[in-house]
Amino acid sequence: MSTDTGYTWTNVAVLPGQPVSRLHFVNDQVGFAACGGYRRLLNNGVQLADSGAIYRTNNGGADWQLVHSSNLAGFSDVAFLNEDIGVATRSDGAMLRTSDGGDTWIPASVSISGNYVLTSVTFRPDGMGFASAYRQDGTEGLILIKGDDAGETWHEQFQHERLQSFTADLRPLFLR
Repeated sequence: MSTDTGYTWTNVAVLPGQPVSRLHFVNDQVGFAACGGYRRLLNNGVQLADSGAIYRTNNGGADWQLVHSSNLAGFSDVAFLNEDIGVATRSDGAMLRTSDGGDTWIPASVSISGNYVLTSVTFRPDGMGFASAYRQDGTEGLILIKGDDAGETWHEQFQHERLQSFTADLRPLFLR
């Protein structure tokens, strides 16, 4: 944690289980950590985590509380539209949504066929959401998923076999 805009850092918490995949802060005090994620292999395959969790802080990262866990797959990302509505992507292709600030998480509807790994998710201020994915077997490259109802339903918008390098983080592409 840094209190001087990143000049110095202090380790304040070690979250148990899988490593942290992504952090998302709703404001200067409330933030979420997605843990578990995935790892790309040299042969373009994927090694998925067998468990994961979502943690929340209400004091700028000094303390973290477990708000959701999975014994099926790890979480690759978490993003919030506002203080109440957020989504978390799981490495097995599932997406979970909260409408109460992270207290409860329920499955969102994702319309993509086949086995895929969700890697990143973000919201624009108007409520439009974007998520990236790729096939577990390494074929088809980038799959772009779009949701226009505050994260309740998601459908395939675009895919391209040569854009695998863009699956890591969508924020720079859609938050301009």
